[in-house]
Amino acid sequence: MIKKLFSNNTALYLIYSLLFGILFLFNANLYKIEQGIDYSWIFSINYAFANHFLWGKNLVFTYGPYGFLIFPKNISNNFLFHILYQTIFTICCSIVVFFFLNSFRNLKHKYLLILIPIFIYLIAFQPYEWRIFTFLILFLLLALNKKKSYYIFIVIGILLGFSTLIKFSIGLGVFPILILSCFLTNELQVFIKRLIYSVSSFSLSLIFFWFLYQNKIEGLKEYLLSGLYISKGYSSAMTLHIDHLLQSLAYFILLFILIILWIFQRRRDSNWQKLLILLPAFFVAWKASVVRQDMHMLSLIFFSIFTILILTVYSKVDNKFNKTGHYFAIAILLIVLGTLHSGVLQDVKEGTSAPILSWTSKNLVILDYLKKNYDIDIKYLRTIAIPENVIKKIGHSSIDFYPTENTFATDSGLNWQPRPIFQSYVAFTPELDSLNYNFFSKKPPEYLLFHYFQGFQSIDNRNILFDEPKTIVKIMDIYDLEGANGLYSILKLRSENRFGTKTMIFQDKMLWDEWYKVPQAENSIILASASWNKTIVEKAIRFMFREEPVSLSLKFSDNHIETFRIVSDNAISGLWINPFFSNGSDFNAFFNNQLTKNAQYIRFNGKKYSNSINL
Repeated sequence: MIKKLFSNNTALYLIYSLLFGILFLFNANLYKIEQGIDYSWIFSINYAFANHFLWGKNLVFTYGPYGFLIFPKNISNNFLFHILYQTIFTICCSIVVFFFLNSFRNLKHKYLLILIPIFIYLIAFQPYEWRIFTFLILFLLLALNKKKSYYIFIVIGILLGFSTLIKFSIGLGVFPILILSCFLTNELQVFIKRLIYSVSSFSLSLIFFWFLYQNKIEGLKEYLLSGLYISKGYSSAMTLHIDHLLQSLAYFILLFILIILWIFQRRRDSNWQKLLILLPAFFVAWKASVVRQDMHMLSLIFFSIFTILILTVYSKVDNKFNKTGHYFAIAILLIVLGTLHSGVLQDVKEGTSAPILSWTSKNLVILDYLKKNYDIDIKYLRTIAIPENVIKKIGHSSIDFYPTENTFATDSGLNWQPRPIFQSYVAFTPELDSLNYNFFSKKPPEYLLFHYFQGFQSIDNRNILFDEPKTIVKIMDIYDLEGANGLYSILKLRSENRFGTKTMIFQDKMLWDEWYKVPQAENSIILASASWNKTIVEKAIRFMFREEPVSLSLKFSDNHIETFRIVSDNAISGLWINPFFSNGSDFNAFFNNQLTKNAQYIRFNGKKYSNSINL
């Protein structure tokens, strides 16, 4: 009966697919306003949309102008746009899953009915933007299954252009795969048409949706360039190394080798080449997981399952599964072992991204977001509220919040003038550091709220002084202390600069993991500019794998040692050494000329491949 009902009935299959899409994919979220690095950047991108901030020249982050669509807050109409986005994404995914599976003419109905919910669920289980990534890869496979359906390449280009403005790394990861897919044909005419349609639709989509947001093209070039700088520095600055995950990663390396063998084992089949796009796609998932080994491992785990399922479907429809069944069995074993050693199952159990388990509770957000979450936000805002006398004193003067917590802008009526990199730990490279430096050099805000909730650390045991070296020196140069309360200080713009010109007082080479005496200079700021050479092999390791963290240790006169991670690419810009700040009290004492905390020795830790450091 089921066979008769669904046989040659596209409409019923689409309804069937949409039902599972609604059940698994439609996932309304509403992030409450709360203190913390992640909550703060989510607030910032939502606030930027609601207040028409300009991206590119004035605002730069890992997410783009439409990033709020997947991380909405109860600001203006942002949540309603999120619901619209979720609806469109759910419909598009459901349609693409059906048409992809339906493109295999000899796939039996019973397999179609089973595979539709499985594919939809695998997309739904992906964290955050990885849903978009997986969806686009599946869409590309559909396009390749239909040899001359050029309109599909046009649609993919449009969707990819828009997705790049949600998060730049989506475009950076998928665009090369889109270009590769154009080459996977033996006909020159087909290749040329695919390439023209793909590149032109992607470019026009990028321009159109940028203009739709900004009402001008200005800033798009800067957005793309800064996105490249962020991606370049991420492998070094955001490495999160967890020892117990090394074994897990080893299993996924073996899995990647197995996938390569599986694909090339099919090279006698006419359609084997299209499967080559799975290799760079797997690498993108791999790269995201090995750099920051926390919940990012989920993207690799579930994209691995997705890849194996794709290969299994192609093998089954070509009646080659019996010959490749051992690949499937080994692949599943490697995924299971890699997952068990990753430790992410515990995080999933505690409530991370389980669509079928949390669908009801998450989508009830639609019904109660106006009341419940608003109440939560108001309670939080009262805990971080800036005193009325301070707000009154600042008035309509411009203000920024440093280094990360921008939720102070909420409900305070302050005139927030954000710097381009509005969370300072994201200034991964000298180019990004220069964006903020130029901001404070040309048109700095009248006030700066400088907070230190966690001592003087920003993220991953990094000292605020070391995140963006040029910018922090500029801040200390042009601001004075106006007031402090133990959690933050209010700085006000000076009438003239505090510091004079930079002078090189010493130049030398030092070895890794060895103490080096800091030259002392009375009534001066001591900066240490450090650089080291990297071979082609070392650069390749950073690209393919990651760069291990580098830290800086400082020894003081009482032999007390403090060690902080540094952003290695930014070390050449001059790390602030003396006088040194470990907490808010040290910071405030500097402005009162009372700080006498000076490092006597420094030591760079971590790099083993360079013989010496240029200091």
